[in-house]
Amino acid sequence: MKNAFRFAIILGAISIAAGLAIAGVYGLTHARIERKERAAFEESLRAIFPEAERFAPVHADVLAPGAAIDSAAFLEDLRRGKAVGAAIGGEGVAGYLAVGEGQGYSSRIRVLVGAKPDGSIKAIRILYAAETPGLGERAREVKANRTLWQGLKGAFGAKPAAPAGGLEPWFPKQFENKDFGQLVVVKTASTDKIQAITAATITSTAVTNAVRAALGAISRETSGAPGPANRDVQVITSATPSASESDVRLPGVDSSATGRR
Repeated sequence: MKNAFRFAIILGAISIAAGLAIAGVYGLTHARIERKERAAFEESLRAIFPEAERFAPVHADVLAPGAAIDSAAFLEDLRRGKAVGAAIGGEGVAGYLAVGEGQGYSSRIRVLVGAKPDGSIKAIRILYAAETPGLGERAREVKANRTLWQGLKGAFGAKPAAPAGGLEPWFPKQFENKDFGQLVVVKTASTDKIQAITAATITSTAVTNAVRAALGAISRETSGAPGPANRDVQVITSATPSASESDVRLPGVDSSATGRR
């Protein structure tokens, strides 16, 4: 009995010490992690809209040249998905930005979406995902543009020229120039929908749902009217949907205008 009591005290002391150690490490690293995440976020903003001179909330009174805003507070709200932003260049509004979230296989995936003034997608950046390595994490995979032999030659000889525009992950690149009505996940190659990552359909759908959420927020904020309904995407198993798949057609989209049912 005495031994059991002693062991309980020892285990309790170890648990308290471990908790204090974890809290101490968190306190020491949290601010640094936040700074790195903010810097990465601002870099993503610039990558999507390199022509932008500044970013501001979507309100007429702050879009005017020289309008005063609390930039740090606004960018933090934008990063956390609490605001919609406008990218403002020398010729006016270059586009709009919002962050959306979707539930992946093992994490909440956060995506930054840049939209053109016409509502189509300019580009997206995955801000956070902690999916299964080799499966869901392939959402940020960059496809190799060289064979193994070319890579070995490059390692010991002259370095090949980098491709124009740099290497970009193939999955996010599918979203470029698509509109809300094309954000449908399919399992086969497609030019007007989103091809799922092999063996990672849940992650593919989560990213697509996050993009839909962000694009819907942009639509609502910029039009002043209800944007497209944010119903989760369902997966189509063929490039040509059957009549039974008509329920995946997106609400808020005029089928007569898009040519879809």
